[in-house]
Amino acid sequence: MAGIYVHVPFCISRCSYCDFYSTLSDYETRDAFLRALLKEIQSTGYGEPIDSIYLGGGTPSLLSPGDIEVILDALAHAFKIKDDAEITIEANPVTFDRVKLRAFRSQGINRLSLGIQSLKDSELRLLGRIHTAEDAIDAINMVSEIFENYSLDIIYGIPCQDKSGLDQTLRGILTFSPPHISAYELEYHENTLLHKDLIQGRITPPGDPDVSGLYFHLCDVLSERNYVHYEISNFSLEGF
Repeated sequence: MAGIYVHVPFCISRCSYCDFYSTLSDYETRDAFLRALLKEIQSTGYGEPIDSIYLGGGTPSLLSPGDIEVILDALAHAFKIKDDAEITIEANPVTFDRVKLRAFRSQGINRLSLGIQSLKDSELRLLGRIHTAEDAIDAINMVSEIFENYSLDIIYGIPCQDKSGLDQTLRGILTFSPPHISAYELEYHENTLLHKDLIQGRITPPGDPDVSGLYFHLCDVLSERNYVHYEISNFSLEGF
């Protein structure tokens, strides 16, 4: 199997825990990025059939449907994309509406990965997320209407998070029976705002036993809902 990853580095703001490369979005920077990306795609053709394309970031859903169409067209000309290839775009809950989602879907994107991280507002504020729990629920509603195949990202091990807080998030997302769930332990990377807060004593991370307890709890909850635990952070329903 062969796949293509395209990193789209633009964000509205940087989350407190994020150490991925990203930059604030403006028209001139996006235009320069797209021109450079198209040149790279054109010079990197590959003969083996491509099974998957993943547009990650950053926040690829900040790009316009027109931008996404240009990228996908360039990839289709430079690579042999299989007819049944899985094409995923990452999204933040407040960067799209139904019109934009339908445009993405019509362009061939057949899977969306939505970063909600939590359905508890106090946890979202600590993580520096720009959306609320209500925003996340609204976004899941839209995505589930338009995409059959989608994934929800959540984070566990957040300071002050206990099982009841994690359950609040799990109950909310399981209402939709999402085809795929990714659950990541919160990490404190150097040069992030969260790491700075940790060093300066403004937050206290949960201990390893507490984090392990949360992890095994979410594994149990998802197993009871028939999710296949196929990788340490990833769970899917059969067929996805």
